[in-house]
Amino acid sequence: MKIKELLEKHREYYLNHYGQALTKEKSGAAELLIELNKQGDEPNEVYRMYRFDFMSKENDAPKPVEFNLDGYLNHETVEYDVGEQKIIVNPFFWNSIELILDTEVKDWNDYEDWARKWLDLKDKNKIDQNGYSGVIHNISPPEPIQRGTRFLIDLGTAPVDALTELIEIFLNTEGVGTIRIETANISEE
Repeated sequence: MKIKELLEKHREYYLNHYGQALTKEKSGAAELLIELNKQGDEPNEVYRMYRFDFMSKENDAPKPVEFNLDGYLNHETVEYDVGEQKIIVNPFFWNSIELILDTEVKDWNDYEDWARKWLDLKDKNKIDQNGYSGVIHNISPPEPIQRGTRFLIDLGTAPVDALTELIEIFLNTEGVGTIRIETANISEE
């Protein structure tokens, strides 16, 4: 199976659950973008932006709602060779993906530009026929780990192209030999 097909299956699994959860909500707004802790320590806006799955209205007060999956698309670890580089895909939650690079990346401008595009900071994306914005919901800043870097992304309702664009960015980043896609602890269950 090609990587894009596998990623599409993960997205479909998530969106089926997401769509069912949305139908149970009475009033509010889906995929509402807010900025968290504007006066905090994080200088880069992309790490402060957050799209809640749904913002419900209870007693005239907003209440953020996150839809978490009870299950996941289970499959064996799949490895893809791209020239001298490798992409490893373990089972993962579309809304809680962990990308692990086998090197410490020095320049995160391309990642942050990608995030600006897919967070849709100006809310210009058109809502599709299912009511989805086609955007990621949030990202974490890169975190150095032993032998590499990791970061978390809630891919929200973004298309598979969002993730494949990010993979391309890292395939073209100096020093990256392996990109691992997973959700922490899911493959240990």
